Amino acid sequence: MLAVDQAGNKLLEFIDVSEERASLDYSPITVCLLVVKIGADYLPDNEISKFNRSLSKTSTKERTKMVKGIHHISMKCNIGEIDRVKDFYINVLGMSICREWPEGIMIDSGNGLIEVFVTGNGEHRKGSIRHIAFATEDVDNVIDKVKKAGYEVFIEPNDKVINSSPEYQFRMAFCFGPLGEEIEFFDEK
Repeated sequence: MLAVDQAGNKLLEFIDVSEERASLDYSPITVCLLVVKIGADYLPDNEISKFNRSLSKTSTKERTKMVKGIHHISMKCNIGEIDRVKDFYINVLGMSICREWPEGIMIDSGNGLIEVFVTGNGEHRKGSIRHIAFATEDVDNVIDKVKKAGYEVFIEPNDKVINSSPEYQFRMAFCFGPLGEEIEFFDEK
């Protein structure tokens, strides 16, 4: 049985092993066997019912999430604005630059990245965020599902390398979302 939290993160796997089988199947030199007893002797009554409810919600089969979270947002700016962008995100907000290349920078926000391209055309208008990127371990599978759902894929899955310091390798693809927003599926190598 697998115990997971509300976000689907694997917390603990329960394996039913008898003492006899444990001593025969598991060498103490190569495997550390941890036996955990949870019951009335170890938990207060109110905690036992909470634990039992949480176990009933878990799946005995581990689930693979297709989308793990937001990887980065991407914005565009003009050449003359990049210093102001760096000042705001680095000096004002306390973020840090994790990559820099001739056409842009990538800023670490702590739990996601902000990518800023210096390729704007001088106009500021609503919609200056270029796209939303979702982190995934299988770009191709996600794009297959997107296509099957009838959404337009405008950049097929492909591998890229940004010649930055350090070098940046990833697999990516783009589609249009239901409101016309650009969505990238991104697998950092």
